[in-house]
Amino acid sequence: MKYCEKEPPELSQKEFAALLSRLSKKEQQDLFQIVKNASLQLVRDGHIDVSGKSTEEIECEIRTYLKKVVADRESPIHIVIDHTAHLLKLARQFAIQKKHEDACLYYALWFEHWLNHLIVSSGRRKGLTDQELNQIIRETDIGRGKTTWLLRLLDVPAFSQEHQKKILKIAELRNTFVHYKWKSFDHHATKEHQEALADIEKTVKYFKGFERRHFFGKMKSLVRKALTNKAE
Repeated sequence: MKYCEKEPPELSQKEFAALLSRLSKKEQQDLFQIVKNASLQLVRDGHIDVSGKSTEEIECEIRTYLKKVVADRESPIHIVIDHTAHLLKLARQFAIQKKHEDACLYYALWFEHWLNHLIVSSGRRKGLTDQELNQIIRETDIGRGKTTWLLRLLDVPAFSQEHQKKILKIAELRNTFVHYKWKSFDHHATKEHQEALADIEKTVKYFKGFERRHFFGKMKSLVRKALTNKAE
């Protein structure tokens, strides 16, 4: 999509401010969050390439794309709930409370949600349909495929072996907890959970950084800046 110099006249800053003033502060925040997340997803999925463009050009491309989506009454608008922030919050709370099994469960859920999002966005860039991606996610195991060969098929750089092993261990402990076998208590199991959770935040930081490098580079801050300029 090219920079839209001949786009129809937009609302003036004064008109835009007047429109926003009709909304409560909470409604304004919710609206901005929806637009921001939708815009970042357009970049993730490869619909918009913002590299080498100014914030004004990025703002224009995002606005034009979103307007076309809204105007196309034949195509439904799909809303997806992102649970990752809530899962990570719970994982950290349980870790602080030394509820190790619960912490492993929610860290593992966070990793799997994050991986599935990575797979969906990378797959869309390769032209895969949502049906195909759903099948890949259902039939590929987090323990091996999602962190190894599937990444290569989707042209995603390989993960650090250190952090890949951390994910596999957390997933293994999650499965042990979910598929509980009612075995006698083993105090070594508690130590195993503690060791798996040690430095787990380094792995979380690594994967958040991986996402920024693979999908956005410096683009994420540019998109946010473009949207902030519009909101001001």
